[in-house]
Amino acid sequence: MSGFTAWWLDRPVADLDWKVPISSWQRFRPVGGYLAGSAGHIEFIPNRFEAMVGGRPWKLALADVDRVVLVPRRLRITFADGEHVLVTHRSEALRRHLGFLLEPAGSRADR
Repeated sequence: MSGFTAWWLDRPVADLDWKVPISSWQRFRPVGGYLAGSAGHIEFIPNRFEAMVGGRPWKLALADVDRVVLVPRRLRITFADGEHVLVTHRSEALRRHLGFLLEPAGSRADR
């Protein structure tokens, strides 16, 4: 991946195995970008505009993830120090990449 995608994300993307467009709730608003993964970790990469107006990237080692729940249009990732809530319309792509981590909808984490 290069060209416009690399410019829009403002970072090299060759080291990523997959990426899915998503918004991460930060403070009081959704921040647009991508959820991406590669060997042993997942990360949120805000797009260039969001990074300029305060959107923050984050990265988690898969070993630190306690729970992942995907319900319609929402992905919740829980880890030792907190939680990330993400909004997406690409649920099937996330299920394909994160299926091994997902708890079924309706589980205790879904509430």
